[in-house]
Amino acid sequence: MSIENRLAKLRQKNGQTPVNSTAVSLDITERIQRLRPVSMTEQSRFRNELGDSDVAHLVGGRVLAPGVILIERNVDLTERHGRFSLSLLREIPLHTLPEAQGHNPEQLLFLDTETTGLAGGTGTLAFLLGFARIIGDKLECRQYLLTRFSGEEPMLRVTREWLDGISALVSFNGKSFDLPLLTTRYRLMGLSNPFEALSHIDLLHPVRRAFSRQWDDCRLGTVETNLLGFQRQDDLPGSDAPQVWLNLIQRGDARLLPAVTQHNLWDVLSMVVLLPMLIEAHNRPADLGADVLSVARVHRRQGDDETALRFLTQHQSLLDDQGLLELAWLLRRQNRWDEACSIWEQLAQQINQEALVRLAKYHEHVRRDYRTALDYASLLPVSPEYDHRRQRLGLKIS
Repeated sequence: MSIENRLAKLRQKNGQTPVNSTAVSLDITERIQRLRPVSMTEQSRFRNELGDSDVAHLVGGRVLAPGVILIERNVDLTERHGRFSLSLLREIPLHTLPEAQGHNPEQLLFLDTETTGLAGGTGTLAFLLGFARIIGDKLECRQYLLTRFSGEEPMLRVTREWLDGISALVSFNGKSFDLPLLTTRYRLMGLSNPFEALSHIDLLHPVRRAFSRQWDDCRLGTVETNLLGFQRQDDLPGSDAPQVWLNLIQRGDARLLPAVTQHNLWDVLSMVVLLPMLIEAHNRPADLGADVLSVARVHRRQGDDETALRFLTQHQSLLDDQGLLELAWLLRRQNRWDEACSIWEQLAQQINQEALVRLAKYHEHVRRDYRTALDYASLLPVSPEYDHRRQRLGLKIS
């Protein structure tokens, strides 16, 4: 009995519909054919059939150098991306966000890459570089697309020409992925890295700071949905982009390249709107659903206790225990002891250890009421530190 017949009988026993063996054979043959490496002869044939000018026409660009296509788009700053206008980048001062201090909008270069893999390493290269910067009353976008491996060096060379007047790079997770990858590629090509001299504003970090406790994750797609109000239509997932480019290299199939360039452009435009909206989240956190405590801590670390205290006071009903302790700490720094003690006493009813310690210290050192201080200290768990406090208070009382 053949293997096919035996498999068919086993399927029948399991209640499965018998599968035609010829169809199985054809399916396996087709799958093997797809996985089979493309020979150099076949690659050459595909290249002859699909030249750079053909790919450039397909993606709406022009051939810049052999193996490099430039796609240029000028977008009016009055255009909207989701709920917001691109002009917000100019209208909202950048200084509130620590990462953006010292820069103006015309000095920023937004960057997003599409790569041959997501793991990084020397075997990974960026086959699409997407840039955007403000020039005049427009957002000028440039995308550099590789159509062959040999185009990488001229692509890396020509991108340096667009960095005049730029002081900072803006990315989303670029510090962990895009910039290390580009640094490696410049080094492998023996070229100086033009991005090393620039400051870097990685928007993923302030997003996490403001929203990680509010959202399930902080991916760019989540940001677009929850903050920007932008919904992508017929978007190609970024994880599919490497295979699309390999299809071009290996099989001359460029049909999905326009979807890749559109995905990349949307990434860049989302960052252009996200930067001012993050600044707004730091100016009015509750209005934008940001974490009031995290934003208040940003202002406090910048030495702006007044703004931090105002945010926490205005939105006290939204605060958890950590937020209430932060508010009480700021009140204590202003010698507003009654308000601070009111918060500590509220938390002490839940046996919050930090609140109990604060009340014990307050009654011992400020009020000199050692018996009340001992009452609070007695509620603390057994530990060398707390035992020492209780013993000291007992001696003071005696």
